[in-house]
Amino acid sequence: MRIIDIHAHIFPDEIAPTTIKYLGEEANTKAYLNGTVSDLKSSMKKAGISISVNQPISTKPSQVQSINNCIKQLQDDTIISLLLDSFPGLTIIASHMGECKLWDDVETECINLDTTSGRELATLHSSLCNVTYDKYGRNRDD
Repeated sequence: MRIIDIHAHIFPDEIAPTTIKYLGEEANTKAYLNGTVSDLKSSMKKAGISISVNQPISTKPSQVQSINNCIKQLQDDTIISLLLDSFPGLTIIASHMGECKLWDDVETECINLDTTSGRELATLHSSLCNVTYDKYGRNRDD
């Protein structure tokens, strides 16, 4: 049986330590791994995971293109990244809908979006949440 981890995060070795520290502080949580490809591959081997799907993270819109370009270089047969240009026509399930406080962009820019909510809903203005849900559908966990 093949096991696929669909929610992993990797970063280039040179920025992984500071990125993991920053994201941990922002999310008030501790990462299980150090954010490097080698650490993820080691963990995958120990757990019997065949493929990990990297979910690229940016903390501001200006980082998205450079991060996606970098992440493409880190992929191989066992680590793939969820990049829209790799999957034309894909319907996205957004696990952290609007996490970067870009709700207006979620409402106006997203096509083929299925929404699930994360911890960010606690700070979301309810009327905008309802507009977004009305347009794209309710949380599948309801």
